Amino acid sequence: MDAHSDPALLCGTVSFALYADTSDTALSSAWAVLSDPASGVYTITFDTTVDLDLIADEASVAHTIQVKAVLDSYSSVTKYSQVDITITEAGCDCSQLAWVDPSHLTPVVAVGTPYSGSVPIPTADNAAIATVNDFQKCYLSGNTCAETGTFADATGIMYDD
Repeated sequence: MDAHSDPALLCGTVSFALYADTSDTALSSAWAVLSDPASGVYTITFDTTVDLDLIADEASVAHTIQVKAVLDSYSSVTKYSQVDITITEAGCDCSQLAWVDPSHLTPVVAVGTPYSGSVPIPTADNAAIATVNDFQKCYLSGNTCAETGTFADATGIMYDD
């Protein structure tokens, strides 16, 4: 009898897949992904930015995923492992709002001649919506972070936060 510490040497390779239940119902979107093994270890990643409907107005919601393992050489041999995930609501954090510097003014003013010109205001850059959940939350349901600023006397530009 052969003795091996690696089951793949005895029974063949094992394939893994993620499902919503043990009936092999596909997940609603690819918010949970099982990576190929690195040094023999599989990694499961949850990306809740892929499906914003995973949570509605609740503070948290529980989801269950089934990890299905199948022996490739014996497809009738399957095993499900349940993974219980709690997804919590993201809060609104406008601190990720970036500002793009305005164009540089270079007026030429003659001595004794008044000058009047428009001072450009920095523009808001909300690109972090795509990568930061707490910032993205600020823009759901028509909400936004303040993206305008004003000038204050003798202190420079002030931004609405």
